[in-house]
Amino acid sequence: MGIAERREREKEQRRQSILDAAEELFFGKGIEHTTMDDVAEAAEVSKGTLYLYFKNREDIYHGIYLRGLDVLKSYFEEALRQEGDGLCLVREIGKAYYRFSQTHSNYFHAMNEMDPGKIEHTDVESNGFKCHLLAEDVKKLVAKAVEIGIEDGSIRAEVNPKLMAYVLWGQTSGVIKLINNLGEHMRTLHHIEPELMINVLFDQIYHGLRTDK
Repeated sequence: MGIAERREREKEQRRQSILDAAEELFFGKGIEHTTMDDVAEAAEVSKGTLYLYFKNREDIYHGIYLRGLDVLKSYFEEALRQEGDGLCLVREIGKAYYRFSQTHSNYFHAMNEMDPGKIEHTDVESNGFKCHLLAEDVKKLVAKAVEIGIEDGSIRAEVNPKLMAYVLWGQTSGVIKLINNLGEHMRTLHHIEPELMINVLFDQIYHGLRTDK
């Protein structure tokens, strides 16, 4: 291994260690209560060194968001490898998203707190722009499942895959947040198991997309 390659690897290791420290802080007490000084102290680097890797607190947060998106992408890719027609794959992706939300709840919360409209798209090297690109890749996986369903006849031909990917993302995110926020309330006061909501949602999506045969 050459000197340049070793230095680059060490730089990336330092970057990841900073993100590890920031992630613990952000998830523990919230980004709004975490300063760059806090991150530098937790990562055991000087504040000057911290700014060599991240230009501000939002840039660090976007770096954490990228981690979550990368995990979510792997969940969706695995869902697309399952057997079945396109309509079944849409359900598998929905189930994968729910599993992700429960297994990686901090990432799920961080991703849903992000405001994509505030991401600066002119800085193509920023973590924010990288988040935008990766989020688009994730949505394309959803659209791909819809496209497969249209091709194999399990999903109605007039469905717009890209538009439907956004609709499915919004619907599923909304129901998951409702389960996370009001699940105990529903169980205690209304005797409704909150997880049943996700199954009802998937059934509605299934029957809404399916081709009448």
